[in-house]
Amino acid sequence: MGCGASVPKRKISVSDNGLAQQLPKHLLLGVSPQFIRTFCASHGVDDETTAEEIGEVVAEVLGDEAQVSLAEASREFVGGDGKQRTLRTANGRPAVAKATLFVVHAHSCLFLRLLEALDSYLELHGLAAENQYLWIDCFSTRRALVDPVAAVRHTAEIVPRVGRVVITCDPWNSPVALTRLWCLHELVAAQASEAVVHLAMTMADRRTFIHALQTKRRTIEADLSHVDARTAATSHDADRDALHAALRSRRRGSLGGAMSGRKSSQGSNASTGDDEAAFDAFNELARAAMMQAIQAFAWKQDL
Repeated sequence: MGCGASVPKRKISVSDNGLAQQLPKHLLLGVSPQFIRTFCASHGVDDETTAEEIGEVVAEVLGDEAQVSLAEASREFVGGDGKQRTLRTANGRPAVAKATLFVVHAHSCLFLRLLEALDSYLELHGLAAENQYLWIDCFSTRRALVDPVAAVRHTAEIVPRVGRVVITCDPWNSPVALTRLWCLHELVAAQASEAVVHLAMTMADRRTFIHALQTKRRTIEADLSHVDARTAATSHDADRDALHAALRSRRRGSLGGAMSGRKSSQGSNASTGDDEAAFDAFNELARAAMMQAIQAFAWKQDL
């Protein structure tokens, strides 16, 4: 059965509320590029649709009370004989499987440009799209059950389990993702766990980027590694508080730092100097992740 306009109906166990100490298995699911393309075509996604709006479409498809992600809801369907069957795309591959690629992106960016950048990335690295499953938050997370503190902790666990991270550079010379605190947290999780981090950009931007690296590499490296968690934005104050608490806890050496988020955000006992050191250490990890990604890109292009 190919994936079509609607999400198949099936019974799903929701005994795990997404907040358990052990990483819930559903958070490791990714969706295939073909599934995403079909979903976009079925729901009127066009060149002006942002990633944030895709999330709203997903919410409408699942319903306000849904306690599953779209990846979970689309993994299987109940056949005419009443048996559970794997949902497959037109090429016969499963629509949903364990994620192979964790996608760092800004919600304000255009979604079809994101897909174009990912297509370009797969082509550059010789990865067959039919074998890839993308971890993109709007498809892989349960929107109705998101707790910022748990989400911060889970992200730090998901990234190394997936193992390969791509940050979408849109625009190529000043990626919006680098101004978003969640995106920086994902980069830091990758750097801290030694996950692979690569750049993704559209084919046209890739050509421009190659030329820029050939003519002003140091400037480009400086621009693309300029990050600051102090000023990076979030859509919700609770997210910012949880993320800031986690980076402070990382500095203090606590492995479960995000869990102290609510208490720390209301009044940290750390001195101003400790806070500054925590932000500096976080920023250094994010910069290191970007520098390694730039170097990997340059090596791939023989620059």
